[in-house]
Amino acid sequence: MKYRDIAKALRRAGFTVQPGKGDHEKWTGPKGGHVTVRRNEEASPGVVRQVLDALEREE
Repeated sequence: MKYRDIAKALRRAGFTVQPGKGDHEKWTGPKGGHVTVRRNEEASPGVVRQVLDALEREE
């Protein structure tokens, strides 16, 4: 999954982004959940799974 698709999904769910170290970003949801995403072209399957779990918890 591409970073831009992950960012779009997180924004739609109400997450806000905070800069992290290097190319990492910490996304915080409206209910306080968070997920850290590395800003590169392609996300690993583990990161995609973490993002989907975070989105599910915020519903």
